[in-house]
Amino acid sequence: MLVDDARHTRTTVDPSMAINQATRQEVADAAYSTNFDIGRMVAALRAKAQYQADAALRSSESSIARLKRLPKADQVRYARYISGVEPTYPPEPCKD
Repeated sequence: MLVDDARHTRTTVDPSMAINQATRQEVADAAYSTNFDIGRMVAALRAKAQYQADAALRSSESSIARLKRLPKADQVRYARYISGVEPTYPPEPCKD
């Protein structure tokens, strides 16, 4: 069961999570099938890779939208945070 916040629980699964679970299950089923079929395995792996690519794109688009809504000083902080790169110490100030 998924939780929206401390007071409410959702009884439905997020559609993207349902797709993720289905692709992971198909990869597992293909890999552990008693009649292993390489074609099925290849198709399952490609479907999983496509889901991951789509999820990464949605995440990036969400980060871009959030970044554009922030004030300039917060844009710099957020950009540094989502970059995934370890900061240099002390961090250099942003030049306008």
